[in-house]
Amino acid sequence: MDAAGLQSALAKNISSIVLGNGEFGTIVAKSGKTIIGTENAKVDAVNLNGADNVTLKNITFDAAKAIKGYDGKGNAKQNANIITGGEDKPNNGTDNLIIEGCTFTGTFANGGVTIAFTDQGRGSGQSGNITIKDCTFSTKGAYCHIYTYYSGKEKFIIENNNFVSTTLDKPIYLGRYQ
Repeated sequence: MDAAGLQSALAKNISSIVLGNGEFGTIVAKSGKTIIGTENAKVDAVNLNGADNVTLKNITFDAAKAIKGYDGKGNAKQNANIITGGEDKPNNGTDNLIIEGCTFTGTFANGGVTIAFTDQGRGSGQSGNITIKDCTFSTKGAYCHIYTYYSGKEKFIIENNNFVSTTLDKPIYLGRYQ
């Protein structure tokens, strides 16, 4: 599937989307979708935007193309390849998210994190029931790889990941974690 086909599939009642060769820019996730990357598919970022029941699998991300994540009050927080919300500040975090087999490479232009759950001020709830597994973190200039702030409803599983690169702080930051 190409970039135009992706937008069409996100709008339709299609639950599993396989990305073909090419650049896919920033994807705004929709609830109930599984997005699977292939070897020659590149994604800049995924804005979860309050979507639930999302799986991101085998996607390659470039840190140089990270986007700004925002909290529920509209405050800019972190540049990241996966964010819980953009400037439109959704009222809730994401629930039931699986990030599996993804690869994070490249250099952050002005610092950043690979995955950012910035849930402060989300009136209807924080992110929870998150699983991050079998991913490879190999970026330069990252503050940390997994960043949470006011997140942690129910389960948060981080397992069998390969943290290749060092970070400017701890690889995992759980700030104000529930």
